[in-house]
Amino acid sequence: MQSYLQNFPLAILHLDEQSKPVFANTAFLKFYGVVEFEEFARNSSNFINSIDAHPPTAPFVISLNGIPKLVRYTIRKIKTSGKNQRFTEFVFEELPAQSEIQQQIARQNDTLSKIINLTFDILLKIDTEYKIHWASWQIKSILGYDANSLTTTNLLDYIHPEEHDKFRDTLRQISFNMNADIEHIRLRDKLGAWTWFRCRVYQIYLDEDGQLGVQIALHDEHIRVKAEELLRSNEERYRSFTNNFPGTIILFNFENAITFVNPAFKTTTGYSSDVAYTENFLEKFIARESLSNFKAHLQIAQKGHVTQTEISYLTLEENRRTAIATIMPLTKDDLVMNICAVLRDVTHEKQMQDQLIQTHKMETIGTMARGIAHEFNNILTGIIGNATILRDTIPEEEFTSKIIEQIERATERCTELTRGLLTFSRQDKKSVEPTDLNGLVQTMINFLRKIIPSSIQIEAPPNLHLSPVLVDQGQIQQVITNLVLNSRDAIQKPGSGFESQGKIAINVEEVDLSDVDVQKVLDARPGKYIKVSILDTGCGIEEDIISQIYDPFFSTKEVGQGSGMGLSVAFGIIKDHKGWIEVDSTPNTGTNFTFYLPTLKESFKKNKYSEEKLHMPGGTVLIVDEDELVRNVAKQTLERYGYHVLVARDGEEAYAIYKAHETSIDLLLIDFTMPALNGRALLAKIHRRNPEIKAILSSGYEMDSKFTDANTRFLPKPYVMTDLIRLAGELLQK
Repeated sequence: MQSYLQNFPLAILHLDEQSKPVFANTAFLKFYGVVEFEEFARNSSNFINSIDAHPPTAPFVISLNGIPKLVRYTIRKIKTSGKNQRFTEFVFEELPAQSEIQQQIARQNDTLSKIINLTFDILLKIDTEYKIHWASWQIKSILGYDANSLTTTNLLDYIHPEEHDKFRDTLRQISFNMNADIEHIRLRDKLGAWTWFRCRVYQIYLDEDGQLGVQIALHDEHIRVKAEELLRSNEERYRSFTNNFPGTIILFNFENAITFVNPAFKTTTGYSSDVAYTENFLEKFIARESLSNFKAHLQIAQKGHVTQTEISYLTLEENRRTAIATIMPLTKDDLVMNICAVLRDVTHEKQMQDQLIQTHKMETIGTMARGIAHEFNNILTGIIGNATILRDTIPEEEFTSKIIEQIERATERCTELTRGLLTFSRQDKKSVEPTDLNGLVQTMINFLRKIIPSSIQIEAPPNLHLSPVLVDQGQIQQVITNLVLNSRDAIQKPGSGFESQGKIAINVEEVDLSDVDVQKVLDARPGKYIKVSILDTGCGIEEDIISQIYDPFFSTKEVGQGSGMGLSVAFGIIKDHKGWIEVDSTPNTGTNFTFYLPTLKESFKKNKYSEEKLHMPGGTVLIVDEDELVRNVAKQTLERYGYHVLVARDGEEAYAIYKAHETSIDLLLIDFTMPALNGRALLAKIHRRNPEIKAILSSGYEMDSKFTDANTRFLPKPYVMTDLIRLAGELLQK
């Protein structure tokens, strides 16, 4: 999920349960004024204390690098499924300068006051201490107080004591551009009687110096009938209100024909009022799947009820939008005369909700993938270890050697599979190694043929011996897969399914680029590179959009047919490997994507199963692992190399064994992810007794292998037994 949030446009910060920063996206680092997360984390305490001193959503001024900024934030609690960790997520928004806000709020308050004067009976302005600064003249006729006499008095003295907490809580929730309603609240009149009001509150500036306050609009529930008569008798005032109302207002007769729309209708939908009044316009305006539902709610309003529903509608440009429709009867003498529908467009909110659902779904799938990979790595550790024991214990002959070699090759393939699962779940670390890129592509051909239609021909590169490149194989496989899928989609014509004919050609070659060759590429340097080209015979890319193809979420496909992240991910991976991507495309002819990766001069690493000289100083090793298969194979291997071995199934049992044999235990082999007392916690507990104890932490999850303690190493699962013996020997030789 953090990978998704990294490029999110809003500034996002995650704190752990100890209020320590654990994640900040690019937008936050720019907002704070630093480049690296570590730079912020080292100096974050003052910033976090400042945030804690201000409530969420309320604007406040904070100094960042000596520059005062007006900001506000929202907050929520989140929990990761995999490790049951809890975080607090802050989303920050930088607001315009104070003077700009004052001018904006002043204009809004002026317009707002005009509208509220038409719909509410009493207006009050108070400060944050509830002191009244101004009251409208209507308060005299409704509550009996002179407006001037109320200034400097406390509004809470007039509110019923049972409503004090509700009123205070409502005021804490509001901020600029937001309001809050109190359905029922009682105020005392001059004679001591309590009168019920409906209340709406807005945050405002009380003066030009920027003093914050609240505007309160009160509607007298007792004079509702009188207010309705007043509105009906004053047509001009009604017209002024509807013309300036920001939402879409539509009036219907009992035949579901539109009789009136306000100016916001054209602004929102693009249709003029003349078009809206035409026959059967409703069938054109409301989307087919929402039409029957909308008509049903119109019938409910015809019976005198207020109702609300979500609908889809079509604009003049045939863009599909989503709105919340509040449908109510308009009555005269208790008879329903017309139906009024007020539409509030929520398209953006729905899109954000859909993205959040997708994010949570992918996070859930990623959690499952991490769990599968962890369990699979435990099993592979047992298989690899037992294969090693077989190789070392049985007589060497051609048949058995081939069988063991096949087992080892199969485990290598399974290891790559678990690495792919961890890559998908975004829990992997970048793991680079010298790689024959041409060989890597050759191994992918069968997989690529399975993900494209048989009607599309894929041409593999010739099998050449090229210089190695230092890459993360999983990430480069992801780049090639993304580019091939992009070519597949370019070849397939809409609606033609898998019948489109075409060709995708992959070519890998080694090139020596001169200064002239790289002068058009900003980050390129002359030298030797492996060049990978993926050429297709698809529809090509239009010239006016080719500059946008690497933008995150940019896509020319239909909604739901792609995330728009494939090319942006490929671009980022290649750039992270100190390479670059080029594109050459001709509309209706095809596209050629080419990426370059610098070659590596040193030779390949030895096979991980090859023999090496191992140091075996001996000693006592305590193995702690909940998986019996891993415990047994590690125990057998260590014992064969002259070590005395103790075993434990969990952290508590291991700690008890350690206390009983503290003077004789030389080395710990600990599974990192155990229930209750996990590997890190167990090691910390033992360190309090013996800070010099040597330890190997192991896990089927990818994790940071760097430890500040020189006596602690990390061994990822699945591991070959020679790696275990080598690491144990290195630690015990110290």
